[in-house]
Amino acid sequence: MKIVFTGGGTGGHVYPALAIYSAYKKRFPNAKFYYVGTNHGLESSVVPNEDLEFIKIDVFGFKRKICFENFKRLYKAYNAMRKMKRFLKNESIDLVIGTGGYVSGPVLYAASKLKIPTMIHEQNVFPGLTNRFLAKRVTKVAISFEESKKYFQSADTFLVGNPIRTDEFSISREVARTNLKLDKDEFFIVSFGGSGGHIKLNNSILEYLENTPLKANWIHITGKKHFEDFSEKLKSIRNQNKKNFKAISYSNNTPELITAADLVIVSAGAIAISEICAAGVASLLVPKAYTTNNHQEFNAKMIKSQKAGEMILEKDLNGKILKEMIENCFYDREKNMKYRINSKKIAKFSSADDIVNMAELILEENKWKKGEVLKEAWL
Repeated sequence: MKIVFTGGGTGGHVYPALAIYSAYKKRFPNAKFYYVGTNHGLESSVVPNEDLEFIKIDVFGFKRKICFENFKRLYKAYNAMRKMKRFLKNESIDLVIGTGGYVSGPVLYAASKLKIPTMIHEQNVFPGLTNRFLAKRVTKVAISFEESKKYFQSADTFLVGNPIRTDEFSISREVARTNLKLDKDEFFIVSFGGSGGHIKLNNSILEYLENTPLKANWIHITGKKHFEDFSEKLKSIRNQNKKNFKAISYSNNTPELITAADLVIVSAGAIAISEICAAGVASLLVPKAYTTNNHQEFNAKMIKSQKAGEMILEKDLNGKILKEMIENCFYDREKNMKYRINSKKIAKFSSADDIVNMAELILEENKWKKGEVLKEAWL
């Protein structure tokens, strides 16, 4: 069996693909796996650390305006598609799974032209442009939220949630808090703005600390490129309680931090939301205003509608609003517990395995269509 994964640009596309790959590898250790990505997306630094072959293609996303650069990028996409057709045919690939991002377009389009079984996974409530384009051409569309169905009306969809590496969230809340040396009843806040950080969130937290006594332990992940500036500004704040506040540039231990938290303040990326729900934690979501099609706002509204957390639009965010939300919604332990319970209800722990199960059904159906099952039975 030979399977290709593709998806890239950001962690929101790369990590779900790797979670599905992990589930597939566990079940079919002798299968051959490939990952198609670019040399400039996050996949170029993450995927080579995994045990699968990394295939690079030269492709870029289109600019959202009419310009000559888009013609150059269209030509690159065409060449990438031709390269993928040759590769998929020569390697006799059995299945292609895409998790979004512009890199997945040429790969899945080539596979569909060759009539190779294909599947895409959409992480967000509001689907990305590439997945909307591919939806009519692939065999199956896996969605993470029920609300996404209306955007894929002509496609064959099934609901699975967001694939995350569930082993990273197998630790209990009690153990996570013990590891972080937190008291049993101590309120603990974790905040971060995605892999690139979130300037508006950083500045609003500084404003909060400047004017508000801190009643909790708080760890904030600034993003590597913002850490030095944030740290310098933090030094000038004379709040006596800021000793309970810790700023770090990046963490390899976010699953444990999230699991231990009473509240997570974060931008509304789909994977971050899925991890928060897996841990059963209340959230305050600040969707980034400049994301494609404003998809983070759709994600945040879904969480708010399920009473699993609250949201603040980026344009409204400041230290004063942050203070009101934390004190009115989250220091209220009864309300916080309701958010945590509802958050856990949204979580789907079998997403990666469910995708593998569906992929196997697709492959079996493809065998029937080609008559291979009948041949095997006869032989």
